[in-house]
Amino acid sequence: MQQQLLFSGKIITLIAIALGVIVLLVLSKRLASYILQLTHATTEISRGNIAVEMPAGRKDELGDLAKAIELIRKSLKIMLKRLPANENMR
Repeated sequence: MQQQLLFSGKIITLIAIALGVIVLLVLSKRLASYILQLTHATTEISRGNIAVEMPAGRKDELGDLAKAIELIRKSLKIMLKRLPANENMR
């Protein structure tokens, strides 16, 4: 009986570890995907493409970062519209 309980405990532990690894992989993939989207958008903005928008939808620090960069992008767009035509060509 004691061996059966010990075996059951080991099986439950292995299942819990496997589930934990699966959850970790899914969450890390989602996080990495969002970071890649942010990187792509900020790279485009740095190249002068202010038409690109930041990915939205997160309610964490990365979402806050995306919102802040989006505000910068919108501000740049407004400032560029205010520049005289010859200044805009630089």
